[in-house]
Amino acid sequence: MLQGQTLRPDDVEFHDAVILAIEQQGNDRILLVEYAYVSSLARTVECNVKLLGIGPVQCSDEGSVELKMLGDDAAILDFDVDSRGQCNLLVIWDNYENRDEKTGHHEQITRRYLFSCQKMEIVFLRYSE
Repeated sequence: MLQGQTLRPDDVEFHDAVILAIEQQGNDRILLVEYAYVSSLARTVECNVKLLGIGPVQCSDEGSVELKMLGDDAAILDFDVDSRGQCNLLVIWDNYENRDEKTGHHEQITRRYLFSCQKMEIVFLRYSE
């Protein structure tokens, strides 16, 4: 697989993948994702998930929000996009700087985002190590 090659969305599984960054370009969002599993390769990869023409984002407990980084990274628990472009993204944001002095545990925030997008493209960057 060559860098920049497009992956089929139905061939990529995001459970246990990690969002490392989110870039905003107008109404588009580009998620830098590590450890996405590609079934046809039987390997995990790092990829850009381009969400083009994103609509208003609703959050499970905050109403309307921006889709942006809320921590150092985010573990993806669920990420589905249906045939109509309706997106359901469930993540746990990890904030490693806010550690409990007694337990050493870091802050975690769980969020479910619901939004629409006109198109999703997944671009291969490299194989995960």
